[in-house]
Amino acid sequence: MKDTGCELTNTSQLSQESELVIVVSDRGVGLAPENPDDVFEPFVTSTRDGNLRTSIETSREVDRMTKFYLAEAQRLAHTGSWMFTAAGFEHWSSELFAIHGLDPGRKPPTVAEYMALVHRDDRGFVAQEIQTMLAEHRGFDFTKRIVRPDGTIRHVRCIGTPVTSAGVFQGLVGTGIDVTEQEEVTKALRNSEAELRQLLDRAPQIVGRLGPHRERLYANRAALAYYGVSLDAWRQRSFRSEVHPDDAERLNDYADRALSSGSAFELELRCRNGDGSYRWFLARYSPVRDDDGQIIHWYVACTDIDDRKRAEERLQQENVALREEIDKASMFEEIVGSSPALTAVLSRVSKVAGSDSTVLLTGETGTGKELVARAIHRRSRRASRAFVAVNCAAIPRELIASELFGHEKGAFHRSHPTAGRSIRAGRRRNDFPRRGGRTLAGHAGCAAESTAGTGVRAGRRTGADPS
Repeated sequence: MKDTGCELTNTSQLSQESELVIVVSDRGVGLAPENPDDVFEPFVTSTRDGNLRTSIETSREVDRMTKFYLAEAQRLAHTGSWMFTAAGFEHWSSELFAIHGLDPGRKPPTVAEYMALVHRDDRGFVAQEIQTMLAEHRGFDFTKRIVRPDGTIRHVRCIGTPVTSAGVFQGLVGTGIDVTEQEEVTKALRNSEAELRQLLDRAPQIVGRLGPHRERLYANRAALAYYGVSLDAWRQRSFRSEVHPDDAERLNDYADRALSSGSAFELELRCRNGDGSYRWFLARYSPVRDDDGQIIHWYVACTDIDDRKRAEERLQQENVALREEIDKASMFEEIVGSSPALTAVLSRVSKVAGSDSTVLLTGETGTGKELVARAIHRRSRRASRAFVAVNCAAIPRELIASELFGHEKGAFHRSHPTAGRSIRAGRRRNDFPRRGGRTLAGHAGCAAESTAGTGVRAGRRTGADPS
């Protein structure tokens, strides 16, 4: 449309120049809307003081910049756009050509040319998707592989949506996104997970993955083989059906505390095998947290320690049996010997240990009188009470009464009430027998000669029983 320089008023004209539709009306000059129902928006409201050609050139510049920005955005995002009808592709953007390794200056490929670009292993489902979307007029989202002319394989995600006009299906528009890098990362991650799962399946331990509230998610092959169930059946089971009844409550207490504190824990328990027998395991529960510190998983590793536990039990039983054998052979832990003289002494000790009789042991220094006294004490009814050994030869004659029976406050300078060794041993004054008015200690020469008052604490004026 040429500029005549005239004033346009109350005029309605259509002009097409360089593929631009210009509307000139009494409201101004602007681009014709693609949809007749859209509102006409003039970019020049009056031509009285302006130039129509300038307005058209400005519109062309805006359109050119818009296309440039769109192309750059598609290039940076590795995303191309297309339009598809029953006749084939109507439009391919330059980035879509670049993704497929084609010349952007050519026309969009035909359906046959397009299918030749698709990887041979993906052509079947891609052809099915095209037929379905044309027949059902619905959108789609799938990822396929393409083979560029240079042999490079790329992964392209195709997203399409139907376009209608006045309720009539016109075709589909959509995008093609190069997701090769994402697919490679996803593939590497899947391979890593598969390798890790294979390692877990080959591990001799029972390994499981639980949810944040102990819901069952995964168990390795060793666990399923031990319990004799499938993965789905294992997920439906309760831990109480797998743990020994004597250990179930303890496990539940540990788990409840761990859920509240979020800390790892371990314990030894017995797990039920598929044949109904039990074996000992060391179970370790370890939490996995996200970036916010919230628990997202629990990993459980159970190590079979049944052989160790049974070995410990056998060792304990052997120790008990050996101890009993030693006791039967010598009857005394600290006295070992088999000579006739020692055997006769130990026989007498065994007889007197169960009675309340007072025993006098005599012998040379170093012959083991105190060992025999301890043996008698341990096998007597007083075994739960203290055994106090007193070396009478090391105590002065004047202090023997105080040492054995204690003393009262004021008995001598700076004295305080003190219980004697006999009192600490649980003996009472009347427990000491007398012979001819003397105590047993007096007869042994370990105490001063005493009368009936012997056994009373030093400093006490009464003859009452100190106990």
